[in-house]
Amino acid sequence: MRATSDLYKRLLANPGHVKEQRVVINGEIYDESRIVSAESYGGAFERDSLCIGSAVSRQADVNVCMPGDVPAGAEVRLSCRLTLGDESSEWVPKGTFYVDTPETDSETGVLSLHCFDAILKAEIPWEPDQDLVFPMSMPEAMRVTAAIVGVEIDPRTELNEAYTIDYPATDTTIRQIWRWIAAAHGGNFIMAPDGKLRLVPLEKLEKQAVEVLGTEDGEALDFGGFFLALRADAAADASGRTLHETGQDLTSAHNNGLLRPVSRVTLLRDDENMVTAGDDTGLELSADCPFATQTMVDTILDRLAGHQYQMFDATAVNIDPAAELGDLVEADGIRSVLAQIDDDGTGYPDIAAPGEAEREEEFPSAGPYTQEINRKLAQTRSAIEKSAEELRLYVQNDVTNALAEVDISLDAISQRITDGEARTSEIETKVDGIRLETATEAGADGQVYARITIKIGPNAYSGYIKMEGNVDVSGQLSADALYAALGDIADLTVDRLSTSRRIVKYLAGDTTDDNFVRVHDQYVEFVSGETDGSTEQAVNPSGMPIYWEADPNGADLGADGYPYRDGERIFTTTAETDWPVMVYSYEELVKRSIGFEDIDGTYTPVDTFGAGNPQGRHKSTLVKRRKGLELMHLSDNGDIGFVAGDDGYLDLYGLRKTTALDFSGWDDGTFTETVEGIAEPYSYKVEFDSQGRPVKITDDDGHEMAVTW
Repeated sequence: MRATSDLYKRLLANPGHVKEQRVVINGEIYDESRIVSAESYGGAFERDSLCIGSAVSRQADVNVCMPGDVPAGAEVRLSCRLTLGDESSEWVPKGTFYVDTPETDSETGVLSLHCFDAILKAEIPWEPDQDLVFPMSMPEAMRVTAAIVGVEIDPRTELNEAYTIDYPATDTTIRQIWRWIAAAHGGNFIMAPDGKLRLVPLEKLEKQAVEVLGTEDGEALDFGGFFLALRADAAADASGRTLHETGQDLTSAHNNGLLRPVSRVTLLRDDENMVTAGDDTGLELSADCPFATQTMVDTILDRLAGHQYQMFDATAVNIDPAAELGDLVEADGIRSVLAQIDDDGTGYPDIAAPGEAEREEEFPSAGPYTQEINRKLAQTRSAIEKSAEELRLYVQNDVTNALAEVDISLDAISQRITDGEARTSEIETKVDGIRLETATEAGADGQVYARITIKIGPNAYSGYIKMEGNVDVSGQLSADALYAALGDIADLTVDRLSTSRRIVKYLAGDTTDDNFVRVHDQYVEFVSGETDGSTEQAVNPSGMPIYWEADPNGADLGADGYPYRDGERIFTTTAETDWPVMVYSYEELVKRSIGFEDIDGTYTPVDTFGAGNPQGRHKSTLVKRRKGLELMHLSDNGDIGFVAGDDGYLDLYGLRKTTALDFSGWDDGTFTETVEGIAEPYSYKVEFDSQGRPVKITDDDGHEMAVTW
């Protein structure tokens, strides 16, 4: 039960208090004047009766008027408080939900919301990050998966640090992981009313029960802080129906009987393997849990052995709004666990510990004999022989009558499957590898085909797989790093490409420039990298440091420049090891760039030559604009170049202009010209005809220019 203030407790004890509800949708508060109805319902068990290994999502149906903006997925919080006169308690949470389907009535304008709590958000596959380590403790797995779903873990949730999970199989959902962890701890996951994920372990009722403080009419009974006021009498009207007087605490309560005492706990690892504890004299609690251990079932049985689950249902109960699933309740003399709450928002919900004892007593579907037979079915096809040297497992297949023999010894594990006299396959597992051999026949084209499925997990596994021959991948291939000595690719799509060989250059001690081509986004860049010999750890394109999977020191460098040990290449990984991949530190200059740039709102091809200076000058550009071709050099004194336009003209930019002409030596047959940017003037010689007119001008290079009159 949630903690409440002294004011809340005082108002609750006063029979004159009133329960007021509130709904907060997408951050907007709806008081009772705007709430048409607000119902929440659901329980802690996924089955119809007592069980472990559940993760049930409660639901809510909310109808409000004058609604604001409520998109699908919006958060909906229900709460309640107690009021008496001018006094009001704090708001007590009644559930946190998320909108699945919003619908608005076109005539009334009432917005109807069907919602689920956050457990349904966990119905997504869990693909762990590569840096996670397995086996992983169950508390850590809950922290990781809860963060993915976006929920907090209730501080009352207690998980065993010694319990672990393995890397999940493909398509395993987070919700399934939660179910398995709940089963391992003998309980069920729910969302607490404040929106936090809580494990509610099953407990013997006797361990949680407290002394009844009184039994007089109208007296409040306190069970561990959980208050439920009861009346011991009832009247009947003329029709014989039970009639509760004003202030009565429930409309009706039904005792649905007791289940047989818990005597066995079984966790199923898969369809054929299980761990179990106890005997078959009573009720068996069972659930799926691939990570189950004997310690888990022993611990659960020790806690629950002999417990009898009391089933009941009660309607319109005047119950403390702070009550939660998993609390204890006593109604009309019936004491049990509060396993289901269906709240219509009026403050008088229906409560229950669901189940039907009659079926268990009259037609036990899993009585002592049936339970024993079902358990042995999974064991009849196997036998184990153990000696000091080996463990041998024989498996009999009733359909093909094939005998499989597994030998486990100090240096090998082998499995042989025999059908008659012909050996069809062999699987041999040694300390250093896995070998799979299969007999096949050649196809009509003479090619030998074999369909092999290999699954090695988790993804963080950093082993080495070598295949000789041709490998045809019909689906997608995903890899952190891909290397090939020769490639013929029909269609290649990449988001980044680089011909840099910095790792190889470092291994070879080569400090010459790293000149390479880099392709990214809409650019092709020709890069020159210079190093002063300093070093740094290499990173992948995402900025993650990379490491060698094994010690490269002393390894041989192959023809490709990478390290090899015993003929096998040492690969790199982003998983941290003791051997960081080191490279020289380089100062990069982009000497040429080909790409598309946004010029005046149009993506234009731009070819840039030279790295330039920090001010963006001292480089040249070739730009194909919409109406011409532009070649420019960006100097400190301005842009120099030409533009060939669609108008049929060539425009030159940056031509030198004459700044001075000196004709003081004209009579002697000379003159000079001063030009922009040149300190030394140009000199010219002049020849005159008989009338003193210039007829030829010669420059310093001997070039002659005739002048005609």
